[in-house]
Amino acid sequence: MAEEPRHPNVEPENYEPPQTARQLLERYVAGERYFVRAFSAKAFDEFQNLFYADLQEANLRQASLSYFDFRHANLTGADLVGADLRGASLGGAQLERANLASANLEGADLKDAHLTDADLTHADLREANLEGAQLGRADLASANLEGANLEHAHLSDANLEGANLRETILGPPKRWWQKLLG
Repeated sequence: MAEEPRHPNVEPENYEPPQTARQLLERYVAGERYFVRAFSAKAFDEFQNLFYADLQEANLRQASLSYFDFRHANLTGADLVGADLRGASLGGAQLERANLASANLEGADLKDAHLTDADLTHADLREANLEGAQLGRADLASANLEGANLEHAHLSDANLEGANLRETILGPPKRWWQKLLG
């Protein structure tokens, strides 16, 4: 039986960052939530699969997660401050209330991701695919969205103050009758 989840901001005694997706998931199931500096760049060269993983409230600050597959993963409330998520697949992922401040999401696929109330301040989203993403009330202040695809993204009440929107693709919002037709 899994232990009660430990506080995500308290470093466990004798902490060693996980080096594989399997280690991270096993430790998460065992109740651990602190994964700061997980997956150091020198520790692995392979693509890691966390497809549909449940990592709610996990502390993944400064983790090296470039090119990981997080499609449909539940990262609700996760702490990803300063994480390297370049080229990561986050399509359909649950990232509500996630803290992605200063994260590197350059070229990441966030199509249809749920980022309501997420903190993306100072995040690097250059060339990211945010098509259809739910960004209601998201904080994108000073984020770099140069060349990002925001077609059909939902940005109601999102904060874009100081964000770089150069060459950003902003398609027209779907009308009610277009939604019915698909």
